[in-house]
Amino acid sequence: MTPKNLFYQLHQWSYNTIRILFRFYLNKRYKINLTQKNVLYATPPPYIILTHYASYWDPFLLSVTINKTIHFIIPNTYFKQPITRKIFALLGVMSYTKNLTDAHTMSHIMYLHKKKAIIGIFPEGQASWDGRTTTPIHSTAKLIKMLHIPVLHAHMQGSFLSHGRWCHGHRKGNINTAISYFLSPSLIKRMSTTNIYSKLCTIMEYDQLENQKTKKIPYYGKSPAQYLERSLFVCPSCYHINTLKSTYSLLSCLTCGYKVRYNQYGLFDKISHNSVRFTTMGEWNQWQQRFLSAYLCKGTPQHIFFSDKHCVLQCISNHSTRIKKKGAFSINRRYLSFTTTKKEYRFPIRKIQIVHIQEDGYLMFLHNKAKYIIKIRSPRGCIYKYILAVSFLQKTTQNVCQTTSYSKRKKKKMP
Repeated sequence: MTPKNLFYQLHQWSYNTIRILFRFYLNKRYKINLTQKNVLYATPPPYIILTHYASYWDPFLLSVTINKTIHFIIPNTYFKQPITRKIFALLGVMSYTKNLTDAHTMSHIMYLHKKKAIIGIFPEGQASWDGRTTTPIHSTAKLIKMLHIPVLHAHMQGSFLSHGRWCHGHRKGNINTAISYFLSPSLIKRMSTTNIYSKLCTIMEYDQLENQKTKKIPYYGKSPAQYLERSLFVCPSCYHINTLKSTYSLLSCLTCGYKVRYNQYGLFDKISHNSVRFTTMGEWNQWQQRFLSAYLCKGTPQHIFFSDKHCVLQCISNHSTRIKKKGAFSINRRYLSFTTTKKEYRFPIRKIQIVHIQEDGYLMFLHNKAKYIIKIRSPRGCIYKYILAVSFLQKTTQNVCQTTSYSKRKKKKMP
């Protein structure tokens, strides 16, 4: 027996064992339902199963829901915590670094294809911040085109409301999963990668909280609003950043006193005289992104847009930690800055590559071939605003550079 075959057999055993343990644990917390299961049994492996990525628990929830062995492929940034890495290893979860079609990942996927396995993929590549799905990564469509095997879609409802990436603890409620047939091999053969990607974006588009306006399925927890400020960082009343604070079921602004209640349906209710400008996290987040893009256009290049104290900076180079400092983290139009009592570390925004926001407040990025990790030590710290700001500033810089380059070429051509 080859090492790969031995690993495959061990994975089958460990997967079934862990699934039994997780089923016992998760069934105590949630009411897990599976509908349209006939599609699963009518489709023989190998096939791909796609699902939304609403929370870090989704791979475990889908494994428990579907009584079949699923070989998940997820970004390697979710393997950083030792306990998570060990559980994923036992479940046979495969990681990828840049995209799903790199040589190492494809080698493993082709082996699973040969073994007639079920391949589980989260096309978005990262968990949702507000209950809305993010844009799928393009390499998912390339992978579907290359494999020419059936593609199923698992529509999971309730995972964000039960344990979104921002929240602390679990909320008890329903986790409903519906399986549908998405693409057949014959249809994939006739379609281009662009058309596959277009259909993928359509089927993945979903807002769990918008759905709650009509369905009103309750999810109960001790402090349902706790740590909402990890996702929502702009007050809609006074427009201040970093002034929101959650307590039990309330989210309030420390500057102007604006206050809303996060109810059992995952929606916002008004309190006394306060008006509710947004009823869902998705609406609030869409507005704060528009506000942030306008805010970042103001001020001088040296103006600090926002900052966080009590942070930790690590530099990892050649698989060893070279720097580990405590200080303050800030951003202006040109730099991400980390300031200690003795030194300031500056990272030009146009030269850094954001890798991932990992779990509760870790931001990883690449600069000069080294990996940097910045963590806000407060559990209420919002690292999300930095990735939005960096993304916008990099696009703005790129557009300015392209415009400047075009103007120079035009001047040269003028007689």
